[in-house]
Amino acid sequence: RWHLRYSVQMKGLRHSGLVALLVALLVALSGCVSSGGPAAPGPEEPPPIDEVTFVHGLTQVWPRLHLNELMAVNGSTVVDPTGRSSDWIELHNPGEEAVDLLGWALSDDLEDPAKHELDSMEIPPGGQLLLWADDDPALGPDHLRFSLDGLGETLGLYAPDGTTIDLLGFGRQASDIVLGRFPDGTGDWDL
Repeated sequence: RWHLRYSVQMKGLRHSGLVALLVALLVALSGCVSSGGPAAPGPEEPPPIDEVTFVHGLTQVWPRLHLNELMAVNGSTVVDPTGRSSDWIELHNPGEEAVDLLGWALSDDLEDPAKHELDSMEIPPGGQLLLWADDDPALGPDHLRFSLDGLGETLGLYAPDGTTIDLLGFGRQASDIVLGRFPDGTGDWDL
């Protein structure tokens, strides 16, 4: 989704019907507007206005996705399709629409947020997706280019434009223990 943002800056001219009409026209045509502009004048005559400037731009609004669970030391609890017990990360989509992960990224290095750019995979509405943090992306799109450090690190989820969506810093992890949010996607992190 995209939102049109605008602001109106007025200097020196007296308010006129034409200025009000231009602002109303901009609002009506945009359809998806966040506004910023001067405060409404008090009962006194407004200050004179001699210039009207419209400032606008598009802002991307990303779906809500969350880092939801992880296991940084997977000894034998969950096995991937190849039969290996690899570290894993679960993403959660609390939204009402499916989200395609094409272009999204995960990283365990804040200096390299695009360490692993995800391929086209879909998380259904209210659903989860398990990704294998095994540093073996040749095994498929759900296998990441890094593994988790059982001694602790920071994990980040990034939108296709590089916007940070979710971050988690975690300490030393015990073998076969899940670190997760309860309830899904919104709760506190707990073992």
